[in-house]
Formats: sequence, structure tokens, C-alpha cells
Amino acid sequence: MNREIQTYWNSISEILLKKAGIYDSFILTSIAGGRNNKVFKLETNHEVFLLKSYFYHPDDSRDRLGQEFAFLEYLQAMGSRYAAAPYAKDAVHHLGLMEFIKGERPSLETITKREIEHAGNFFIELNKEKTIARASELKPASEACFSFEEHVATTQKRIDRLSGIIVLDDIDSLAVDFTKKEILPLWSQIKNIIEHEASNKYRSKLTLSERCLSPSDFGFHNTLKTAVNNIRFVDFEYAGWDDPAKLISDFANQPDMLLPKELSDYFKSIVINGFERKEALNLRVSLLGPLYQIKWACICLNDFLQIGRTRRNFIDGDSSKDLEKRIFQLNQAKVMLKRISKSCL
Repeated sequence: MNREIQTYWNSISEILLKKAGIYDSFILTSIAGGRNNKVFKLETNHEVFLLKSYFYHPDDSRDRLGQEFAFLEYLQAMGSRYAAAPYAKDAVHHLGLMEFIKGERPSLETITKREIEHAGNFFIELNKEKTIARASELKPASEACFSFEEHVATTQKRIDRLSGIIVLDDIDSLAVDFTKKEILPLWSQIKNIIEHEASNKYRSKLTLSERCLSPSDFGFHNTLKTAVNNIRFVDFEYAGWDDPAKLISDFANQPDMLLPKELSDYFKSIVINGFERKEALNLRVSLLGPLYQIKWACICLNDFLQIGRTRRNFIDGDSSKDLEKRIFQLNQAKVMLKRISKSCL
């Protein structure tokens, strides 16, 4: 960081530390790797914190800071140790100060049933008191869905956004071609199947007992394994109330951490066992699986949209690897489509 930028971040950090009742001197270090936000390691004489700068854009005005801190504060009130402790926030500048979790992101090869059980136990802990007043104060998750109509409509919005792909080079043209020839026809089939199946059986919205508190964007790409071999979970800026079928589908289809079917099915069984209407939830998961594989293909193509390019510039301000990132994301989108079972269509 140049001196002017460093001075800005130091002054902001000092304000947040004072809000948390901390008046120590500190060292601020940028941490690479954030996809949607800037993150910094803030070291005082006695403690280490994480400073998070949340992406905000007029075309995507979701309150990531407010959503995450409400969720973290709920977990803290429950005595949970699965997530970071929240300390202070600045809504004007979209900044949050929280516990720094020292750990490493696990690789796909190291994920076993033990790690799946950690994720399942976190979900169970999160939802064991979902009927209390404090839980009811939490907002719906980002793009929450409580009916089949909402699942279809939310994914349709993702599909519609792809018409806004900016064509500046051959890779952009390939993304447009992939959207028209692969995504749109497949989406038409999946949408018709869901609308037909749901037309008679699943017209009503989910009741409170059928909903869940969801970390959202839930998967091992958002975990850290600590020195004592515990799994802790991070990034709750989209968390809130949602359909557990969506949580299960998202968990199984995280492009950065595509689990073997045996492990994603194990997580599914843990979640489903926590609900009275197990068969109905299992049927929803089966029907919605292909929809979420399509949706994640669309999410992979965000880097081809204007808002995706704006977010990348916000995070690192470096466009030198832009082409490489877009090629990677296009290939990721193709992988997601290949996961859709033809037996479902």
C-alpha cells in the first residue's frame, strides 16, 4: 500500500479498535485471497484481529456487513465457538472488526467424514434454538427461497443477468456462446420439470418448522482448520433464514470445493434427520439439485459481468490476471453443467 492508502486504513482501524474498547498501537497487514471483500490482519500489542472491508455497489446493495455481524452476534450469544467473535463495525464505511482465526484452509483431499460431521454439528447447533425470539430477528439469507416459485425466480434472475456479459475479447465471446448453446437450453428443460412437478405437490411456502438458519455459501472453501485440528467457519455475509434444501444443494455444489458424492450425501443425511418431514425435504433436494447446478454455473460467470469486474478491481485493483481468471471461471461453469445428471431431465 502507498503511504496515503496506508494512512487511511490506519485511521479507520484505530476508530474500530476504539469502538471495541481497545487503545493499543497496532500493525495492519493486507491478506490476499478474499473473493468478495478486502481483509487485513490487525495486530496489537496483546491481540490479533481481522479487519474486513465489505464490497458494496449500487447494483448489489446487499448489507453484507449487517448480515454477517447479526449472524455472528447470534452465534456468540449461543456460546458457539464454530465462528469468529464480532467486536465492532462501521456501517458507513462497510467495515467489520472480528476475531482473527489462525488456521489453514483444508484441501479437498483432506476432507473426510470427520470434517463433514463438524459441518453437520455446526448446522445442528445453529438451529437447535431457532424458535427463540432472537433467532426470529435474523433476516432471510441472501436469495432465500421458501417456495419452488422463489427457487425458480431467483435462478431465472441469474440467467437473465448473463445477457449483460461484456464482450471485449474472444474469451467473453466464448462465454456468450456457452450461455446461449449450453446454459439456456438446459435451464429451459430443468425449469419446465420443476414447474410441472411443483404445480400440484408444492404450492405453499415452507412453514417455520420447515425452514432453517443457514450460514449460506456453506462449504469447506469457507473454513479454517486450526492447529488443534478443529474446523471453524467463516464468511456469513449472506447468512440467514432459508430452505434447508437450498443449503444442502449449495453445500454439494461449491465450485471451489466439489465434494465426492459420498460426503455430500452424508451431510445431506445429517441435515434431513433434523426435520420432521424428512421425505418431503429429501424430495425437494432431489428436484432442486439440477437447478442449483445451473445457478452455480451462472455464479461462475459473474466475472464476465460489469459488477464482477468492479468487485475484482475493489479487491486487488490489478487487472493483469483478469484474462486468466475469466478462463478459469468459464471452465468452472462448464464443470457445473457436466454435473447435471441426464436422468433428471
